[in-house]
Amino acid sequence: MGLLVCPPAATANVPPTRTVDESALRYYAAQQNAERVEAEIRRLKTLHPGWTPPEGLYSGQGWSNPEQDLWDLFAADRLDALRREISRRQAEDPAWQPSEELLAKLARKEARSRLIAASEADDAPEVLAIVGADPMLLTVEDLDVLWRVAAAYARTGDARRARELFQLPLSGDVSPDLKRTSAQKAIAALPPQEAAVLIAQMRDRSADARPPHLAAADPDAADLDDLETALARRWIGARLDDAGTPPVPAALVERLARTAAETPADAHLLGWHARANGDHAAALARFERADPSGNDPEATLGRVLSLNDLGRDGEAIALAHAGRTASQPLADIFLALVTARLTEDPPQPIGDGKLADFAQAVKTRRSAEGAQALGWYAYRAGQPRPAAAWFRLAMDWQGDAKTAEGHVLATLAAGDAGQARTLISTYGARFPQVAKLGRPTAPASASSTGTAGPLAAAHRAYKSGDASGCLRRLDAAARRSSEAELLRGWCLMDLDRPREAARAFARAGDAKGRIGRDAAYGRSLALLRLGDTFEAVEAARRPDLETGRQTEIARAALAQTAARAFQAGDYRATLAALDKRRTLTAEPRDLMLLRGWALLRTGAPDAARAVFTTLDRQLSTRETRAGLAALADGNRTAARSVLRR
Repeated sequence: MGLLVCPPAATANVPPTRTVDESALRYYAAQQNAERVEAEIRRLKTLHPGWTPPEGLYSGQGWSNPEQDLWDLFAADRLDALRREISRRQAEDPAWQPSEELLAKLARKEARSRLIAASEADDAPEVLAIVGADPMLLTVEDLDVLWRVAAAYARTGDARRARELFQLPLSGDVSPDLKRTSAQKAIAALPPQEAAVLIAQMRDRSADARPPHLAAADPDAADLDDLETALARRWIGARLDDAGTPPVPAALVERLARTAAETPADAHLLGWHARANGDHAAALARFERADPSGNDPEATLGRVLSLNDLGRDGEAIALAHAGRTASQPLADIFLALVTARLTEDPPQPIGDGKLADFAQAVKTRRSAEGAQALGWYAYRAGQPRPAAAWFRLAMDWQGDAKTAEGHVLATLAAGDAGQARTLISTYGARFPQVAKLGRPTAPASASSTGTAGPLAAAHRAYKSGDASGCLRRLDAAARRSSEAELLRGWCLMDLDRPREAARAFARAGDAKGRIGRDAAYGRSLALLRLGDTFEAVEAARRPDLETGRQTEIARAALAQTAARAFQAGDYRATLAALDKRRTLTAEPRDLMLLRGWALLRTGAPDAARAVFTTLDRQLSTRETRAGLAALADGNRTAARSVLRR
């Protein structure tokens, strides 16, 4: 299409019809926006070779734009209002059409708005779909859109195209500040190895552009150093998040190390990086340099973990204990480290102060793992009652089969067979292995019968936990043998009928060999349960009874003797029985409490205080607190009232 002839001067105030749409150009000129005017001139020359911009562009030379109000709406980003105004004019004059330039720029601006909205919503596929429909959105003159599209490519896994877009401003006619910003955005968005390529290219271009004697003083070189430091932080962070990230180049690690002395966060990062690489000694050194005063919780956490991985778990626990109130992660690691130590086989000792603080933390955090660890620790130390209390807490919070097993075993060890049966019934449905606990194991001589007949059926019932069925089958037997009476005694013990069990064991006690020995042992247990301590000890004096069983009976008898002496007010006899029992086995918590009160009553307050303090640190209860209170204020009446409950 050729150029139209200009109208005569008399009609110069009417804008001529043009093949080149100069409306945007004139609008920008009217706004005195020289940068946009130059950009529009370049665009029109590209589209229309040979076209030259009109003279007097900024003065307008009397030319008025009939779309001025539309362009004003466009400039104010009131795009919805602009669309409505276009629709209104077309409704009034169906032959009227806005300029192609206005429509094109409006469509592009609307697309840009949709692209930014999609980018803000992290909808990378939609960002790429919009720019795919209008590639002209991508220009170095609109870096915000270019950066958003590059980030969308990176997010969808197309790192190469993302890097190419980030490179455009770096090699174009863009201000140094915008180049730096573009590089920073590339470091944040690209995989670190791709960002490294980009930074290396920048350094190469910078080196090529300056004489060697000016290289050291070049401010751009300092900027590149800062960018490499940022890249080192990004790369190490990515490697910590994903072990599949390529290893961080040594040069970047060294670059970050130069800032670590002034920037604690960089020292932390280097410490975590060393830990991720398995170099715990280097990590420990990094964390120690980062926080010489020990006041930084993150550095302290790094030191604790590194010490533990170096096998210095005692130091790790001490450090975590000291800093547990400073941060939640330190409190968590204190719980984890002590739990691990208590569950070792054999359990490793923990200082009383740390153990008490650990117990308090377990209750505060409702840590099922910590409560279970304390349960097993107390159980192995011969303190079944506090063990049962900790297992019960663990079951309340988040019990598992092992916790349920510990609860039953500790309850049995405390001598509460009835409660143990209740627990077995409660837990057995959830944890089948728990159902096998709690019954006295039938001695070999009591289970050696054949597979046929009432006695064999009674054995099978006993093994399955059906003590009542066992008795019914024994009653149906044709004769009462020593073996049958021995089995009857165990079934009666299982039903908590110790008096009848003692008589059954006595009837089997005349037998020779294993049956006789097992009957003597069973009768001693039954008599102990009845509280007949002297007779229980006498029953265990059988010469051929195993030493281990005799010791077991002696321990139980001495515990009963101590308790009876205390109730009778004979506190010295109480201590004598406890001292003798202590030569046979460790003293459980309930007997330690008895010892504390006996010491208090015999005028040994310092010894009593040591006992009550130890117990209170392990597990603070009403009884331990009452003992300490009695020592503190001499309130013996209050102490006696607690004992009577």
